[in-house]
Amino acid sequence: EIAYLQSDETKWFAYDQAKLAIVPASGGSARLLTASLDRAVSSPKWSADARHLYFTVEDDRAVYLARVAASGGAVEPLTSGRQVVGSPSVGRDGVIAVVGGTTTAPDEIHVVEKGALRRVSKHNDEWTKDIAFSKVEDVTFTAKDGTVVNGLLARPADAPAGKLPMILWIHGGPNGQDDHSFDSIREIFVASGYAVLQVN
Repeated sequence: EIAYLQSDETKWFAYDQAKLAIVPASGGSARLLTASLDRAVSSPKWSADARHLYFTVEDDRAVYLARVAASGGAVEPLTSGRQVVGSPSVGRDGVIAVVGGTTTAPDEIHVVEKGALRRVSKHNDEWTKDIAFSKVEDVTFTAKDGTVVNGLLARPADAPAGKLPMILWIHGGPNGQDDHSFDSIREIFVASGYAVLQVN
């Protein structure tokens, strides 16, 4: 079988929420494995025994690792929290590695163990040890029509009480999301004394 990401028709590309599917290598009908998941998936990887597929899920300012049985069934989240993981690698011994980071921790290599990430690389330790990163929090707004809009608000680590000049930084879209990954441009703005609002 071949695992692949199934998208919508081309004219809806900007709104696409890719689904995980498998199709027999010899040809035939495809089966969607994440049809009930109202989230975009990416980076599918087979388990060594071909019984499961691992993939990442983009979900409300975070990205988590999940798996599903190749025969179908429920999607099982394997990581959680306000972080972003990507580039999963599944070893023949069952060990799973990902690249992961947070708003205050640039990407490093981690091993997934019982739902938690154990960091195994330290590439960024030297340059980050003396930096006061921004304080980033989730923010939510409700539009007049009831639509809930989520975003991120970053403030300088040592911000004084009261108002700050603010940059409204829109990523464009509707595709993609601002999330709890490390963002060096946001950090430059915040280090210059600005609050930064990123709205999805």
